[in-house]
Amino acid sequence: VWSINIHSGIDVAGMWPLMGPSYHLVHHLRPNYNYGNYTIFMDWLFGTLGSSEPFAAKNEKNM
Repeated sequence: VWSINIHSGIDVAGMWPLMGPSYHLVHHLRPNYNYGNYTIFMDWLFGTLGSSEPFAAKNEKNM
């Protein structure tokens, strides 16, 4: 179920601190960021959290 969620391309509002599709997409596009599996906490803690804002905005436009 989790794999379907992060690969669905559909961000659910209020999911923070869970890692949603836009954060996971950053991991595929920029391999040095967003290693976390379920949450963004460890990426935040170790400085590997990449912003997903441009990707989230693009997803909203395409819906």
